[in-house]
Amino acid sequence: MREFDVAIFNFINTLPGKGWMLFFLGIHYLNYIWMSGFSIFLILQNKENKLILPALISAVITYGISTILKLIIDRPRPVESIVDAIVRRRYHLESFPSSHTVVAFSLFAILLIIHPDKWYTWATLAFAICVALSRIYLGAHYPTDVIGGMLLGFFGTILIFKILVKFIN
Repeated sequence: MREFDVAIFNFINTLPGKGWMLFFLGIHYLNYIWMSGFSIFLILQNKENKLILPALISAVITYGISTILKLIIDRPRPVESIVDAIVRRRYHLESFPSSHTVVAFSLFAILLIIHPDKWYTWATLAFAICVALSRIYLGAHYPTDVIGGMLLGFFGTILIFKILVKFIN
């Protein structure tokens, strides 16, 4: 698994050109605006929808789980073990799973639950994939950190959502 992580990390992390850096740094910063705006959008657009609150709570719980996993698993960041890693930003906490990716895929899962037929649901998936790739490019995570973040964000949010809805009803 380590060879896979390092090979894929090196391929994405060393993409040449300033265009990639501008793109992935833009995704990194846009992610914060997107997360906040997304939550406000859902609440304002769906005041009567009883699924909104459990969906947002599910995403928050999933994010909390990712933070706990980081502390338990204690995996070092790529910069600590890959000599040639290009680190474009410094990060705190451990590497697994990628919390940015967890949140991005949690938001996609929420939209898939609430608005599966809307164009912006699928645009959110594309954005979430860009967030995942940006974490590797910026030197913050191994590919398996990002894959773990995708799986936890998507499936964790859906599972917790289903439990909350069952509990509420």
